[in-house]
Amino acid sequence: MSLSKMIDDSIRCNAKLMAAIKAGADRETIKTLDQRLLFLLIAIRNLHVFTLDDINRQFRFFLHRSEDLAEGSISSFDRDALDCLVDRYTGVKNALSSEVQQVETLTARATIRLNNHQFQSDELVNHPDTRIALFNTDYQYVYTSVANARFHNTVPEDIVGKHMADVVGHQRFKHRAKHYFDNCFCGEAQKYCYFLELPNQGEHLMSCQVTPYRDGDGAVRGALAVIEDLSEKLQAAAHSATQNLVA
Repeated sequence: MSLSKMIDDSIRCNAKLMAAIKAGADRETIKTLDQRLLFLLIAIRNLHVFTLDDINRQFRFFLHRSEDLAEGSISSFDRDALDCLVDRYTGVKNALSSEVQQVETLTARATIRLNNHQFQSDELVNHPDTRIALFNTDYQYVYTSVANARFHNTVPEDIVGKHMADVVGHQRFKHRAKHYFDNCFCGEAQKYCYFLELPNQGEHLMSCQVTPYRDGDGAVRGALAVIEDLSEKLQAAAHSATQNLVA
């Protein structure tokens, strides 16, 4: 069964399930539809596709499936499915784990290494292509790497002190980022994906990892975000898959 047909079938099944619940259908009918929907979701998650369009379609399906839920929320199944897809198509699971350790080490030392909004030294922070930003609990930038400022067509000095919404856009902040940063301020590390339209480049799949930033007493003072563009890795995965099919 093709990815498109699986997605179409899941959308129809979900509509039937919602209608049955709304109409007060019997438990057996709802259970049957729920099991059918779960079967389709697992099949969509497990299907290994080989074109960039299909890979993006898989990501987009799980990212958008929870749009009817509360603002900014995403189900645990969809979140786990996205993690599975990132690992499958980019091979970054180990790299991300290593990066998380670096970020956690950095946040543990941040109180003594942050001086005039500049980290004194760290490979992760000083890497020219690393997009990283530190926020306080008022969502204001305390620090941003040069690469992150460049992404927003400006320099770090013009971002530090600004509210996140003024830099990334009020809609993106309200409907996506705020939910994850609020969880982070409660002490929970967060990781999420999203599609972003870039000028003259089309949509790119981005990954954002947010780690609590704590003071010497362990209290959360903010959040450290590391943002990565996954699109090049997805393109490489699709190209590699195509070459293997030809071979």
